[in-house]
Amino acid sequence: MTISTHRTHPVDDFFLLGGDLRVRRLGLGTMRITDATGDGTAAGAQIWRAPASPSDAIELLRRAVGLGVQLIDTADAYALGDR
Repeated sequence: MTISTHRTHPVDDFFLLGGDLRVRRLGLGTMRITDATGDGTAAGAQIWRAPASPSDAIELLRRAVGLGVQLIDTADAYALGDR
């Protein structure tokens, strides 16, 4: 019987974006910020409309950055450019 020992290496909390920009692994995807049903349930929400509360969306983004999020995933298709 052979006993082998495997060592694990902790995952670095950062990675290089584009090969040279060091960012945290934890990011924020923003597609659902555009839930603009206005009824508070987000049922049937569409990403094609602006947020029901733009000020809440801005507060969420600022809070994420304040907690150390450096990578915010966005797309120009969300809310079709509406704010």
